[in-house]
Amino acid sequence: MPWVFWNVPDDVDSYSAMVVTGDDVALLDSPKGKDKGNVGWFIVNIDPMDYNPDARFTPVRLDNGDKGWVETAKLRSLLDYRLIAEPKNGKWQITAFIAGD
Repeated sequence: MPWVFWNVPDDVDSYSAMVVTGDDVALLDSPKGKDKGNVGWFIVNIDPMDYNPDARFTPVRLDNGDKGWVETAKLRSLLDYRLIAEPKNGKWQITAFIAGD
């Protein structure tokens, strides 16, 4: 996940954004509704005050303003645990383990 965290656009609020994990994740027009398109590996915006990690679906907004619903299990906070690995002396080594901001 460090690649996603390090490449978040400057105008994205990491507290209200999540990454959609998976290649073929549908954006639905309502919970259990019709498929509006694929949002796999997109960064989407949520309302952190209304976010319920136990809900089956979460309402999201794309950066183009389009809205829809995504399966909650496919969402991951940009500020969740992150493992940073870097090449050192010809080998990859873990250099940081981060949670939060």
